[in-house]
Amino acid sequence: AYLTHVPSGLQIIDVSDPAAPAFLGWYDTPILARDVDVEGTTAYVVDSLLGLQIIDVSDPVKPALLGSIDTNGDYRDVVVVGTTVYVAAGYAGLKIIDVSDPTSPELLGTYDTRDNANYVSVVGTTAYVTDINSGLHIIDVSDPAVPAFRGSYDTPGEARDVVVVGTTAYVADSLSGLQIIDVSDCSNTCIADLNGDGVINNFDVSAFLQAFGNNDLSIDYTGDGVLNFYDLSMFLLSFTGGCP
Repeated sequence: AYLTHVPSGLQIIDVSDPAAPAFLGWYDTPILARDVDVEGTTAYVVDSLLGLQIIDVSDPVKPALLGSIDTNGDYRDVVVVGTTVYVAAGYAGLKIIDVSDPTSPELLGTYDTRDNANYVSVVGTTAYVTDINSGLHIIDVSDPAVPAFRGSYDTPGEARDVVVVGTTAYVADSLSGLQIIDVSDCSNTCIADLNGDGVINNFDVSAFLQAFGNNDLSIDYTGDGVLNFYDLSMFLLSFTGGCP
């Protein structure tokens, strides 16, 4: 078993006898180890403000650092799919990292989820991110360099964790308990509702202008990798149409 212990990093435990688990080894990450996912003999640990730590656990008694990447963010949760790592990075949203060379990981793309990305689950080419005060965000990651918004659902409490089974998302929503959300169809998302509150108003205009000024490709509605008049036109059409 591989565990993270916030003040002392990665812990490795032999559970071959569940009645008598035995400590094998540990690796002390630089700051606060929040979560771990393991692929083969490699452990991927998110270490709060110091990013992703990649650790060789082929010898569980003596785990060794392979590489790391420290981009901005408060790294909280990690999922590994093949050679791609998805990180819920707090105020920095979703981070997508290429770990095909674990000694030299590279940032592929980011997506700003507006509040604090706390947990991520990946199914196929879709990432489901809980974003504390703005609920569940559904993101298309088929092109990891340009992740794209597909839909959101603002839960009544603080969205903390999510598990997706089939077309249903189960969200742990703090004091509001369990929220069960149908995610079978995200194709009719209103692109003008940028704050995900279900209402089209001047707050969405402000959010669009801020994103446009920051060259935030989450509003690249044409998918051409450039923000321009066409993206503005699509936003205005959706906004004036009132959305479904």
